Amino acid sequence: MKFNKFVMSIIGAVALLSACGGDQKTQTVMSGQKMFAPVLAVQVAGSFSGVRNNYTITRTATGVKVTDNASGVVTTLDNSVQSLKFADLTVSLGIGNKATSIAAADLKTLIELYVAYFNRVPDAQGLEYWIDQFKA
Repeated sequence: MKFNKFVMSIIGAVALLSACGGDQKTQTVMSGQKMFAPVLAVQVAGSFSGVRNNYTITRTATGVKVTDNASGVVTTLDNSVQSLKFADLTVSLGIGNKATSIAAADLKTLIELYVAYFNRVPDAQGLEYWIDQFKA
């Protein structure tokens, strides 16, 4: 099976960066030294105190609306907000648009590389990064 240059470079980069990621600012390596993971800058609208399942996120013409299902409090955010931080996870609001910016077959290849190497589906920030690298 013949691989193109891009796929081989992705595999090499994933191998080099396999220790990076997650929500931790540092990770301990075998020698006991700390290694700093890359932190991607995203504009977060603020933190919501509950877990993601306690909220309803709705797209509007000008942004998003986050409704607290328990209290009924509605937070309206404009399109400049790229992610929402909840107690259990961070939701990327831009991954849907970014995913449609490349061919479906290429997106599938990127996702399959994540699954093959990490044995998990890609996190939104990581997939956004690799879509940008693919497009570059």
